[in-house]
Order: sequence, then C-alpha cells, then structure tokens
Amino acid sequence: MKRLIKIQFTTTLVAALSMGGLAKGQISEVSGEEDGGQSRGVAQALPDAPSDAAPLPPAAAAFVYYFEIQEALAQDSLTNVAVNAVALAEALRKDSTGGFPAQLADQARALARDAVTLTGARLDFSIVTGQLMNYLKARNPPVGLGPIHLVHDPITRLYWLQRGDLVQNPYLGKSGVPWKPLIPPALPQPPLKISGF
Repeated sequence: MKRLIKIQFTTTLVAALSMGGLAKGQISEVSGEEDGGQSRGVAQALPDAPSDAAPLPPAAAAFVYYFEIQEALAQDSLTNVAVNAVALAEALRKDSTGGFPAQLADQARALARDAVTLTGARLDFSIVTGQLMNYLKARNPPVGLGPIHLVHDPITRLYWLQRGDLVQNPYLGKSGVPWKPLIPPALPQPPLKISGF
C-alpha cells in the first residue's frame, strides 16, 4: 500500500499534472454530443445526486461523478466528495470498453479515502483529472454530457475539466479568483483531442 508523503501542496499538484497545453487562463471546449451538435435539454437534465447517474453508461456516469466532486471542491466543501469518488470508481470498474486506465479506479478510491481534508482531496483530484484528460485526448467524450471545458489555473498551474460557463476552481475554491464567466481565448482553440493538446 502506498504511503502519501506530505509535501507542499502546490509542488505536488504541479508535479502530478505537469502537462503542456493551454496558455495561462485559456480554455478549451469539447462537446459531449454526437456530430458536434448540441441536443436540447441534455445538460440541464444531468443528475445531481450520486444515485442518479447509475442508469447512465459507465463512461458518462464517471464524468458526472467527477463533475460533482469538482463542484464541491470549488465550494471548499467535502460534502459527498467521498461518496461520489466511490461511485466514480465503481463506474470505472463497470466500463467494459477499456478506455480508462486501470489505475484510475484505484485513484478514485484513494480520493474517497483522502477526502477527509480539502488538501488530500484536491491532491487526488488533480491526479484523477490528469487521467481523465488523457482519456479525452484519445477519444470523444461520452454522449449526453454537453460541453466540457478544460480550464487552466495560472496560479497553481493546474488543469481541470468542468461543465458550465462559470469558472469553478477546485484547487483554490472560494479563496481563488472570484467566479467569472469563461471567456473564450483570443485565438480559437481546437477541441480537446490528441491534436488539441
């Protein structure tokens, strides 16, 4: 069993996600809809509680649980983070496509275990984020999720995925830059795919 060595939070997170990509403050968006079209009402109908994502296909459910965790951490809250992390791990184990790395389910369980402090939850969340970003580099997002934004925080130099048009920073929470609408970068960014990173 791994032992987590406490190192300065920011340094550890940067090391966990030292990935190239967007410039400071830029975003990229991918659509979770087939043929790039937006279906009406899908994004608004996404479930809020862990049990509501169970009827979704495993890949879509995994992202729903991830977004629930991201939104809670952005509010400096651990409410349902462990529950959603366990549900994320279970959804990943049920996915028969083999698209997710095998260690991602274990990392989701580690997130559930470490969700007793914001620092521990945020550290594991950054690792889960990196693995989900790799998933989206190799394939399209699951259908029915609506637009997924890739957001970069210039302070922590970390990335996260989110839905919605307001910046919701899971690493800095309420102490970070006030929530603001996502502003598309000056230059159009390619979708989050292998060539877009």
